[in-house]
Amino acid sequence: MQPYKQETTIAMMFDLLLFLPCFTCLFWLVTVCLMTYKTRTFHPLIAIFIAGGTFIAASALYISPSASPEQLMAGSILRVISGPSLLPVCWLYLKRLQGQGSFTFAQLLWMLIPAILGASTIVLSLLAGPDAIRDGMRIFFSGAGVPSDKIINAYLFVIGPVTFATIGIESIIYVILFVRMLVKNNLRFTHLYKFQKGTSLRVPELQCYYVFILCATFLVTIYFPRTLLLEHAWISAIFSILLTVAFFQFGYISLFGAKTSVSRKELRLGFRYNYGENDKAEVIENVFENLIGEADPATLKYLFNKIGTNLPAEDLHPTESAAEPPKSPASHIFSAVAKSWDDDSLLSRFENLIFGKQLYLEPGLTLVNVAEKLHTNKTYVSRLVNNTYEMPFPDLINTLRVDYAEQYIAAHRDARQNEIAQACGFSSASSFNNIFKKVTGMTPKIWLATSESGR
Repeated sequence: MQPYKQETTIAMMFDLLLFLPCFTCLFWLVTVCLMTYKTRTFHPLIAIFIAGGTFIAASALYISPSASPEQLMAGSILRVISGPSLLPVCWLYLKRLQGQGSFTFAQLLWMLIPAILGASTIVLSLLAGPDAIRDGMRIFFSGAGVPSDKIINAYLFVIGPVTFATIGIESIIYVILFVRMLVKNNLRFTHLYKFQKGTSLRVPELQCYYVFILCATFLVTIYFPRTLLLEHAWISAIFSILLTVAFFQFGYISLFGAKTSVSRKELRLGFRYNYGENDKAEVIENVFENLIGEADPATLKYLFNKIGTNLPAEDLHPTESAAEPPKSPASHIFSAVAKSWDDDSLLSRFENLIFGKQLYLEPGLTLVNVAEKLHTNKTYVSRLVNNTYEMPFPDLINTLRVDYAEQYIAAHRDARQNEIAQACGFSSASSFNNIFKKVTGMTPKIWLATSESGR
């Protein structure tokens, strides 16, 4: 009797280990619903944890020796639906993390594939029945031959070759899109190495790497032969642990989706609000210091005035006899406001990038491109341009390009409009002509004739 109980206990522990990644997905699903429901990545995140948790639970039933026919059938159906869903929802998450507002038709069409496979599997399973499916799967996986029932054969064909081929094609598409994203956004694996050394890294770039690790682990798990998983339980245990770690890392980084960049030190402070009374002051001070790096000068000035109304005058203006100024939140904010006037401020870096390096001559330049180069949020850059130059970002860039075009035309009087447009950052000659007329009130030819007559 004792050996039987021991075997039962081991089997239960093994089943719990198989479901460990599923519990991790459930944990992060609840956490994301509570903490990131206002972010733009909320819905793709929910879809990832639902698809991942469902696939893991279905796979656990699929490879469990003690699964009943009904559980085996339900596991195979859920596996067909959730397996092909994980890669597209991961891609949708990355695009939303990079600022994409609405999903394209092709992206949504990608999501129809799992629905079609799932509907086909459900129909076939209802026609065949759980007992027939269990017997057919036993015959197929034991290598004894092919079941004689055509419905069972169609069912096995859908959950096997069709599903694996679909995920394989999705994997190729995902790798191509991922490489394009790496090249387009100048992502390098050396950045991840520097991040491990303490350097800050952009959150979208960091999450790209973790999504890639998650998808790679998922693909290895799904393509591993079921017979080997049944014969060697330790392989299933290793895959379960790897998936748990991958989902936990991905879920933890998702809490920082609203930040532009993050460092390893900030990652360790993810649960910094869980503090005691003795270290409360120090923790709040660290919180302010981290948030100050994310705020623009206008916001800092507003916060300084807001906090100043709630503090005594002596805290804001310490006397000269004080040996050391008090470390209050207002003092940190005041320091950050002062910093906005030095060479390292956002305005200084923006002007150096746009005017010094003449970034406005780059064709197709957008607000998002500039924000990424400045490692900040596009909202901050937009507000900075509006407050400083009293015009929107596109108008500023067009004005600078027209000013440069005037100098270029004066120096190259025989140049064609296509050449001028290309040299000044315009997408086409017609675009150059329209914007030049809008800014100066005359066409380039009339402007050139006017400037020559003025001489």
